[in-house]
Amino acid sequence: MAWNPHKARQFGPQGDVQVDVAPDLPFLGVGRWKTADTYAKRRIFPIKDDGSLVGYRAMIQQGRGVNRQTHSEVFRITPLVNEAMAMAMAQRWRDKKEAELGILSGRVSSKSASRFVPGISLVVSSSGPCRASWRWSSPGRPTVTKYIGKKLGYASAYKALVLRICNILDCPVPQDLPVPMPNPVQYLRLQSGGISELPERRAKPR
Repeated sequence: MAWNPHKARQFGPQGDVQVDVAPDLPFLGVGRWKTADTYAKRRIFPIKDDGSLVGYRAMIQQGRGVNRQTHSEVFRITPLVNEAMAMAMAQRWRDKKEAELGILSGRVSSKSASRFVPGISLVVSSSGPCRASWRWSSPGRPTVTKYIGKKLGYASAYKALVLRICNILDCPVPQDLPVPMPNPVQYLRLQSGGISELPERRAKPR
């Protein structure tokens, strides 16, 4: 049976439950954490039983291949421990284990809202009427396109694309998803074409 890197199985007192292991999604950055929410929930994965959230698993892996070591702990939701409490317990365990193992916790990326990531591209026509779209390309899968126009503005089309990607990959939709900033040439084309929902450009200090 082939192993799915996006989902793992965990066996415990309450039977066989599904642990969602974060996949390498094309709209989530690596290295620096993209948002404050993803930073706070780093190395913590939801545990589900028949689609219902039953707890969280904090997991830290070190090394590669046969030398890889996995440190993990499960924090279940019970009548006395609600979802927020289970998450807080997982976060405390993770922070303590990171310090114990000498692992850097990382930081939130200051450029998360202005940097494109692998897989997704913004396509804007260079001449004639302004035509624009968000596109996602992945090996072995058909290209997904969401057009930007009167029906879907710049941000709405991006979020619609991400929703479609999540449906294809069978993964949860990110709660906090900054919309990338177009480059200056694309921005002017989109602006002149009357495209709505463009992100606000920050003026450079003189």
